[in-house]
Amino acid sequence: MTHIYWESPKNVYSGAVKGAGIIINGTPGIGKSFFAVYLLYQARWHPSYISTTKCYVLDGDKYYSYNGTVSDVALEMKDRSLIWYIVDGKVLEHMRVFWNIVTILVCSPAREYYKELEKEGILMYMPLWDVDELEKGFYCTLGPSDNIELINRLFREQLGKKLTKE
Repeated sequence: MTHIYWESPKNVYSGAVKGAGIIINGTPGIGKSFFAVYLLYQARWHPSYISTTKCYVLDGDKYYSYNGTVSDVALEMKDRSLIWYIVDGKVLEHMRVFWNIVTILVCSPAREYYKELEKEGILMYMPLWDVDELEKGFYCTLGPSDNIELINRLFREQLGKKLTKE
């Protein structure tokens, strides 16, 4: 897997522990959504993890926990430094009340998605994968492959797209 998956969680969580919001963006299709799930997995092993974690699910403008809705969420947020909000995509307007908790936003490079959080946050960019990383990814998902030409072609196509957009 690309080195960003191994190195970034510690950088994300060290920034988050200091109370800064974190913005992770990059080229569409680079793996940001997968990375958000990986961050959730890594959070379980972070030293600040609290075993009595409560999870809330957003459904439109309603929030659900095991025992209630959004009013219950507001009452339970006494120590906001212990609350991390990981969102993939765009923070909805009615979620802006959560800016004072640790927000990790995984989004496209479109600045309108993260401009408010950028004022107090840290911006990280997921780089394009290199040929070796693509080859390892193919190997992990498809097994051994002699089709290095396909990997090289895909890499050249993606690199060409990036160069023509700049």
